[in-house]
Amino acid sequence: MHSRYLDFVAADRRFYDVAPLGTATPTTRYRVPHSLDWRGWQRTDIRGWTQYHRRPMSVEQGWKIHVSATRDNAQSILNLVAAYAADSSLTFKFVPGEAEFRQRNDKQTDRGSAGKFITLYPLDEEELRAALAELERRVGGMAGPYILSDLRWNHGPLYVRYGAFRLIETHGSDGERLPAIRDPHGNAVPDARDAAFTPPSWLDLPDFLAAQRASLGDGAAPEGFPYQVTEALQFSNGGGIYRARSSAGRSVILKEARPFAGLTPDGRDAVGRTRNEEEILRRLGDDPTFVGIVDAFDADGHRFLVLEDIDGIPLSKALVQRSPMVRADRGVVDYLDYRAWALEIADQIERAVARLHAAGIRHGDLHPGNVLITPTSHVRLIDFEMAGPSSSGESAMVAAPGFAAPADLVGADVDLYSLACIKLFLFMPLTPILPLDSHKAEQLIEAAAEMYALPDEYVASIRAQLVPPRTPQEPVSSLARAADRAIAEWAARDEDGLTRLQFLIACSVNASADFSRADRCYPGDIRQFGENGYSLAHGAAGVLHALDAAQLESPAQASDWLHAAAAAPDADRHLGLFNGLAGVAWAQRRLGATAAASRTRERIMDRLTRGVSVDSAAFSSGLYSGLAGLGLWMLSEPDEDLLGWAAHIAAELTRRIAVGSPQLSGPGRPDRGLMWGPTGIALFALRLYERTGDRAHLALAENTLRMDLDRCAQADDGSLQMDEGWRLMPYLATGSAGLALVTAQLLPHVANPARYLRPLAGLERALHPRFTIEPGLFDGRAGIIHTLIALIRMGVAGSDSESALAAHVDALRLHAVRHATGVAFPGSGLIRLSMDLATGSTGVLTALQAYTLLLIDDEGDEWHNLLPLILPQTAIKPPMPTPAKEVRINDDRLPSEPADA
Repeated sequence: MHSRYLDFVAADRRFYDVAPLGTATPTTRYRVPHSLDWRGWQRTDIRGWTQYHRRPMSVEQGWKIHVSATRDNAQSILNLVAAYAADSSLTFKFVPGEAEFRQRNDKQTDRGSAGKFITLYPLDEEELRAALAELERRVGGMAGPYILSDLRWNHGPLYVRYGAFRLIETHGSDGERLPAIRDPHGNAVPDARDAAFTPPSWLDLPDFLAAQRASLGDGAAPEGFPYQVTEALQFSNGGGIYRARSSAGRSVILKEARPFAGLTPDGRDAVGRTRNEEEILRRLGDDPTFVGIVDAFDADGHRFLVLEDIDGIPLSKALVQRSPMVRADRGVVDYLDYRAWALEIADQIERAVARLHAAGIRHGDLHPGNVLITPTSHVRLIDFEMAGPSSSGESAMVAAPGFAAPADLVGADVDLYSLACIKLFLFMPLTPILPLDSHKAEQLIEAAAEMYALPDEYVASIRAQLVPPRTPQEPVSSLARAADRAIAEWAARDEDGLTRLQFLIACSVNASADFSRADRCYPGDIRQFGENGYSLAHGAAGVLHALDAAQLESPAQASDWLHAAAAAPDADRHLGLFNGLAGVAWAQRRLGATAAASRTRERIMDRLTRGVSVDSAAFSSGLYSGLAGLGLWMLSEPDEDLLGWAAHIAAELTRRIAVGSPQLSGPGRPDRGLMWGPTGIALFALRLYERTGDRAHLALAENTLRMDLDRCAQADDGSLQMDEGWRLMPYLATGSAGLALVTAQLLPHVANPARYLRPLAGLERALHPRFTIEPGLFDGRAGIIHTLIALIRMGVAGSDSESALAAHVDALRLHAVRHATGVAFPGSGLIRLSMDLATGSTGVLTALQAYTLLLIDDEGDEWHNLLPLILPQTAIKPPMPTPAKEVRINDDRLPSEPADA
């Protein structure tokens, strides 16, 4: 999940969004002393900071001083630092209020940049030395969190770091904006903000900073530390969790709490919460249902809690290992076996919660990650940081999405609500959707009860907590009532029913539009704020394409907004197919805006000709934002002018693969699958082969496809899925579905297609299980629906693929929620709605349209263009028998011989 996830969730109840500047309403505003002479100074409020400057900033970058603080001393520290800055005309900025202060020190805030309260900008090393000396005299030793990205000056709260003084940005290989500094050659390079002091490699530290660094040591555990850390398990702004070994050889879990850091809404820091957990666990004694306490101690100002190392896994992981819904070969007996196990687990959790409440304790943060399941299927509860009196009149302070009790529940009722969510989650793991629609709890409960034949009393216990009592409703429109009926009935087996569902999705999409905004007009995934609001994946181009492909209308302003956004001065920093202008040009041409498409094309080619070369490291290789996507777009243009460019891209991709530097994705992206991995290159190379007949391109397609097939693993149900090391992935963007789509399209072009039939059968089998977490195109059910339809149309699907497809279409109802006068779908994480193509409602819309066209046996171009440039562009029927349902994958790897001559 995005590092600024909490920012985007807090801004809006229904959509991922950013709060406009100046909208925070903190209980306290921090202010510089009015008694100081501020004549000649300018004040600027920008990006969550208040800045004061008197003299021009004559340098772009240099050594900055950061000052941390606590909630109690923040205003006092600001008074002292501002007085020095006023005397020395030193530019400075500070966090403007208590609300922003809490956010920057939150438990989930990125720990590398957390803790910064004031920043000062000395213009050279002499000013830096003088400022540190004087500020040390004024505020040295005052309390404040450790700023992990910086070099601490003596005992704090002063810290030093090299960085930009003015905003400098560069772009990663996916086009994302990255904060930057300039290297000695003047190039903008990413400004790494790690959780450790890491100055640029080309920079020599001033002598006084080098001496300070040496005095602090290498960060190793202090002398006499009683445990040897063997493994780091987790980090947050509040500290770390480690597996460690005692001097006696006992394996334990070590929880580290950083002072003044990792704040929760009640104002407690990590140390306060850890001391609270220690007290609670000591009260619980030796009860084997709860994690046991071994030791607690202080070291270097940090608090450490030592807990028993339980042999167990989180309930969420145990569910995935056992649930029959995520496997293709499970029958009635498997569902009954799972039901018995899950009911026993639920009963153990319920009894554990009852014992807590009998002891007068509320857990306060009950969710599947805090329930461990041992190899003998016994329940152990962990993480009592937020625990408190069960009689408390306070609501939950911190809670995991999908298990957070409403704000009007307090005391023990907070746990009872979370417990009901867990009991539902065991059979229908979609609980994060619940806050989006008051009707959703009842729908999920009914679906779980029907699928597993759950006992009436179990169902009633969930319903009592999660289904709000019916109250008189205000009059609603006929469209809103139609949305309720549509979700309840989900008539998705005939053309009329599918048409009604698509119309209601379009109603929701159009109701969400805001054409007054410059950053985006349709709400989508968090990534639209780091990329742009106009792209195919997360922006307006994808939304308008989906509406048009389903023959549904969009407001006239939407096209105007798209064309204006694509023409903006900085729009050409993103050139990719799914994240940039190539995708916009494709969509504009599909929408009939040929003049706008031509202008966008000219802008792309001007950038490629005069700016960044396709041979440079500025481009990743993949389909989403890199060379493969650019090449696919070039091949889709209606003339031959760009064919030579596409061939040049193929040559560059071939070179990268040959030298072992495929450069597939940008930071934080997977390097496998269709969107960011070799399969995307294979698709482009295949299209180029279809266009030119050059078998070198076919060889590139086969070789890159094999790279991803070699990374797949066989699941215990016989399916073949992308192995990410800690999970197997069946989805379109990074998993089996994307590989299956490209493998099926490769078959007609190779002399020996039989060698691909076995892996294709395994890849398809991964698409048959009944459950997916998300409904979307890239990582959810909509992408699986598209893939199954494609395999059926191409004649390579197994005999039970049509029933699996129909089950997926029916199951979209589980994700559907009411929004405005229509039907919408949640995006990544399920906790906010999304309208975008990659993660949200319009991706689902294209899947329903694909299913409609299949039902009416439409062989026209409409189906081929539903997924931009991914589906076969002509109807193809591979000359081979349909792979049998019972085909299994074995351990033999695909041969690595070159493509057929």
